[in-house]
Amino acid sequence: MSVALISETHLQINQKLNLANYRVYRPDHSTGAKGEKTAVIVSTKVKHQHLQAPRLIATYSLPSQLCPSDIDAILDSNIPTLIRRDLNAKHQCWNSRTTNSKRHALLAHSRKKDFVVADPTHPTHYPGATRQKPDILDIVVMKNLSQSMELETLTALMSDHNPVLITVGDEIECQHQGARYNYKKAEWYLYKRGLDETLTLDPKHCIKHIDQAVVRFTNAVHTAIKDSIPQQAPQRCSIYDLPSGIKHSVEEKTRARRQWQTYLTPDLLTKYNMLTKLLKTQISKHRGENGKQHQLT
Repeated sequence: MSVALISETHLQINQKLNLANYRVYRPDHSTGAKGEKTAVIVSTKVKHQHLQAPRLIATYSLPSQLCPSDIDAILDSNIPTLIRRDLNAKHQCWNSRTTNSKRHALLAHSRKKDFVVADPTHPTHYPGATRQKPDILDIVVMKNLSQSMELETLTALMSDHNPVLITVGDEIECQHQGARYNYKKAEWYLYKRGLDETLTLDPKHCIKHIDQAVVRFTNAVHTAIKDSIPQQAPQRCSIYDLPSGIKHSVEEKTRARRQWQTYLTPDLLTKYNMLTKLLKTQISKHRGENGKQHQLT
């Protein structure tokens, strides 16, 4: 996964979300319920900058609200923009089972403001109650994007909302993840000695000499760091690093979720919930064991 647009994170402002090899951007604010919080998660392999075009935005709309001015504020520019929204709005033009007033308003506004609304062909929301039917609530709003795009609903995770995989036509430019300096194991006396032996206090008054001094100072610092601070490979985290029992439980849970979303019977929902609880217990136990090993080392 290169980029994830998350709505309804249910995280408080003081709760941190740290993922190995990913950067997390959260526009948290002091007001609003936990379900209104959003996040954008970007792989560290992807070259990116905050608020640089094209913009990728995660939003959430309460079931009772749809404010066209909010959409206009985001799309009112020539910057290519893609918004992943949980609008709690339904329209049969976008593969929903039924149509409600929010989607009527969104459809009319999209035609007025010339932006595109797209959604996957399979349901994204599966209610926990079997009397309620699955539907599509998670959609994509985009403007000024010329690339082709495909949306696919994935059977994964533990939420009642299935994630939507968005594939854009262009390839993503990635950067090599090199080794990093381990400052906890730095030998600072070597660092200080290296600078003391290399640098001399010689005031400069000419711009040319100042520029040369800056280059010498920079090279001296880099050399001292290289000689005194060891490097370590970037942290890797993969499902393949997990114990075989947890990997098996992930496969079983995913299979049970797919079966329940296909047949929607109470017994399959019970089985899926049981496997979900089992997986959560195994993951919690695994984290505790890893924490103890880390403390011992």
